[in-house]
Amino acid sequence: DSLRRVTAHIANELEADLGGTEICEPLKNLFHKARIEGYDRQVFVLTDGQVSNTMETISVVRDATSADESTRVFSLGLGHAASRALVEGIAEAGRGT
Repeated sequence: DSLRRVTAHIANELEADLGGTEICEPLKNLFHKARIEGYDRQVFVLTDGQVSNTMETISVVRDATSADESTRVFSLGLGHAASRALVEGIAEAGRGT
Protein backbone atom coordinates (compact mmCIF):
# COMPACT_ATOMS: atom_id res chain seq x y z
CA ASP A 1 0.00 0.00 0.00
CA SER A 2 2.82 2.44 0.83
CA LEU A 3 4.57 1.81 -2.47
CA ARG A 4 1.33 2.38 -4.35
CA ARG A 5 0.73 5.69 -2.57
CA VAL A 6 4.29 6.93 -3.12
CA THR A 7 4.19 5.95 -6.79
CA ALA A 8 0.88 7.75 -7.27
CA HIS A 9 2.23 10.84 -5.50
CA ILE A 10 5.32 10.95 -7.71
CA ALA A 11 3.35 10.38 -10.90
CA ASN A 12 0.58 12.86 -10.13
CA GLU A 13 1.98 15.59 -7.91
CA LEU A 14 5.73 16.04 -8.31
CA GLU A 15 6.91 18.33 -11.03
CA ALA A 16 10.45 19.24 -12.05
CA ASP A 17 10.98 22.85 -13.10
CA LEU A 18 14.72 22.53 -13.75
CA GLY A 19 15.16 25.78 -11.86
CA GLY A 20 17.53 24.68 -9.13
CA THR A 21 17.82 22.38 -6.19
CA GLU A 22 16.00 23.24 -2.96
CA ILE A 23 16.67 20.79 -0.15
CA CYS A 24 16.96 22.81 3.06
CA GLU A 25 13.37 24.04 3.40
CA PRO A 26 11.77 20.65 2.67
CA LEU A 27 14.08 19.08 5.26
CA LYS A 28 13.15 21.74 7.83
CA ASN A 29 9.46 21.06 7.18
CA LEU A 30 9.98 17.33 7.50
CA PHE A 31 11.94 17.56 10.74
CA HIS A 32 9.29 19.80 12.31
CA LYS A 33 6.66 17.08 11.83
CA ALA A 34 6.21 14.53 14.56
CA ARG A 35 7.89 11.18 14.01
CA ILE A 36 5.53 8.21 13.81
CA GLU A 37 5.61 6.67 17.27
CA GLY A 38 7.38 3.31 17.37
CA TYR A 39 9.25 3.87 14.10
CA ASP A 40 12.68 5.28 13.35
CA ARG A 41 12.72 8.21 10.95
CA GLN A 42 14.79 7.25 7.89
CA VAL A 43 15.16 10.09 5.38
CA PHE A 44 16.58 9.55 1.89
CA VAL A 45 17.82 12.64 0.03
CA LEU A 46 18.39 12.24 -3.70
CA THR A 47 19.91 15.13 -5.59
CA ASP A 48 21.28 15.79 -9.03
CA GLY A 49 22.44 19.33 -8.38
CA GLN A 50 24.05 21.96 -6.23
CA VAL A 51 22.57 24.22 -3.57
CA SER A 52 23.56 27.71 -2.54
CA ASN A 53 23.28 26.88 1.17
CA THR A 54 25.27 23.67 1.62
CA MET A 55 26.42 24.41 5.17
CA GLU A 56 22.94 25.45 6.31
CA THR A 57 21.45 22.26 4.88
CA ILE A 58 24.06 20.11 6.60
CA SER A 59 23.46 21.99 9.85
CA VAL A 60 19.70 21.35 9.64
CA VAL A 61 20.40 17.62 9.24
CA ARG A 62 22.93 17.61 12.09
CA ASP A 63 20.52 19.42 14.43
CA ALA A 64 17.68 17.02 13.61
CA THR A 65 19.73 13.87 14.11
CA SER A 66 21.31 15.22 17.30
CA ALA A 67 17.89 16.00 18.75
CA ASP A 68 16.46 12.55 17.92
CA GLU A 69 18.69 9.49 17.87
CA SER A 70 16.06 7.53 15.94
CA THR A 71 16.43 9.88 12.96
CA ARG A 72 18.96 9.08 10.22
CA VAL A 73 19.47 10.78 6.88
CA PHE A 74 20.94 9.04 3.85
CA SER A 75 21.98 10.84 0.69
CA LEU A 76 22.67 9.90 -2.89
CA GLY A 77 24.04 12.13 -5.63
CA LEU A 78 22.84 11.38 -9.14
CA GLY A 79 24.96 12.36 -12.12
CA HIS A 80 28.04 14.51 -12.52
CA ALA A 81 26.40 17.76 -11.36
CA ALA A 82 25.54 16.56 -7.85
CA SER A 83 27.40 18.40 -5.11
CA ARG A 84 29.83 16.01 -3.47
CA ALA A 85 30.19 18.30 -0.43
CA LEU A 86 26.42 18.32 0.05
CA VAL A 87 25.92 14.58 -0.41
CA GLU A 88 28.81 13.59 1.84
CA GLY A 89 27.98 16.31 4.39
CA ILE A 90 24.36 15.19 4.70
CA ALA A 91 25.40 11.54 5.04
CA GLU A 92 27.95 12.31 7.76
CA ALA A 93 25.72 14.71 9.69
CA GLY A 94 22.75 12.39 9.33
CA ARG A 95 24.56 9.22 10.44
CA GLY A 96 23.63 7.72 7.08
CA THR A 97 25.65 6.73 4.05
